[in-house]
Amino acid sequence: MLGCAIFLVGTCFGSFGNVCVYRMPREISVINPRSFCPQCKSTLRWYDLIPILSYILLKRRCRNCNATISFRYPLIEAACGTFFLTAYILDGLTGKFVLACILSVILVSIFLIDWSYLVIPNSLVIVGISLTTIVLSFSPAELLLALESGSLAMLLVFLLRVVSNFLFRKDTMGIGDIKLSFLVGSLLGMQNFFLALWTAAILGCIYWVAKYKSSTLATSIKLPFGSFLSLTSYVIFLFSNQINDVLRWMILPQ
Repeated sequence: MLGCAIFLVGTCFGSFGNVCVYRMPREISVINPRSFCPQCKSTLRWYDLIPILSYILLKRRCRNCNATISFRYPLIEAACGTFFLTAYILDGLTGKFVLACILSVILVSIFLIDWSYLVIPNSLVIVGISLTTIVLSFSPAELLLALESGSLAMLLVFLLRVVSNFLFRKDTMGIGDIKLSFLVGSLLGMQNFFLALWTAAILGCIYWVAKYKSSTLATSIKLPFGSFLSLTSYVIFLFSNQINDVLRWMILPQ
């Protein structure tokens, strides 16, 4: 029963994530005005905003103008609900569970915004860092370690940006990627941050090759690296205990 409640709460947070993804790149407040249809701009009723269920009952259409509702909305709601539930199953009602819930909304929003617009909103990163600091402040030692790891991660990505810009004679990483690295570095620690960065780089290379093969303008390919880094960081954070157990087993086999 508690698991079902946690999943439902997660879908509500996912619904707010959808608001962030639509409004932040357009510089619209995420608080006002009330939720509206992107096509006809009509204000939506509360019963048209029930996560997942409203999408099904409305048959993918706006009640007012009959415009198609993107499948992204129930998908993100279901994803956040699943992340909440997974975090609860893995860690119970702990501080890590709280962080995992917060991050599911923030990093999913960053993933989609960077993927679509190649920008990472400062407000999302700042909120993520602030809430993480609040949660970790109950353990000063953990907070200090997190700040050190975040700073080192940010410095590492900054240096990577400088070197890659010099080699390729163009901007290869945005400033947003550097700011994001502080957030995920503080959460993961340097060992797991290296793993997240390496995995994100591999996914980015696969993406670039796929786009290169299908594009006639290879020089115009833009890489949403923040999307890959946010994705790998969240998965590694969620399963960090299991990953660390595997790494210890590989390094120090019984």
